[in-house]
Amino acid sequence: DDTVCEANYTSPDQKEFSGVEDLFETNFIATCSAMLRRGAVPELPSWYASSRWEDWPLYILYAERGKIGYLNEVMAVYRNHGRGLWSGLDPTSQLEAVVRFLEDLDERLEHRYRGPIGRSLAKYRDRLRAARGEAPPAAVPADSARP
Repeated sequence: DDTVCEANYTSPDQKEFSGVEDLFETNFIATCSAMLRRGAVPELPSWYASSRWEDWPLYILYAERGKIGYLNEVMAVYRNHGRGLWSGLDPTSQLEAVVRFLEDLDERLEHRYRGPIGRSLAKYRDRLRAARGEAPPAAVPADSARP
């Protein structure tokens, strides 16, 4: 269709420099404008070939080696259509895919980022429950876990 979206892909409050932990929250890098230093990741891990997406895990691998810089300029135009790997999914399926991706990523990165990935997973699981119309899990009082 001829729908034009005037919004930028990246949030207007995007930080000038981000680290690997920021990428566990969301993939804020527009693939069509990414610039990568080839020598920073000389070899991709074996699990990369079976990853659901190519861009998000690639940026995480690069961010493990240094900060990510953001240029606050329009550098490309992205064509969004309903047949894309992401845009072709309904919102609930998108959330399910992100949860699976982060669970797999935690394993593949050998739990080096268990805390930040776990916090991000909790947020995405909450969003997924809400999208499905499920009630949030019951809170367990801190002293109820004691014998």
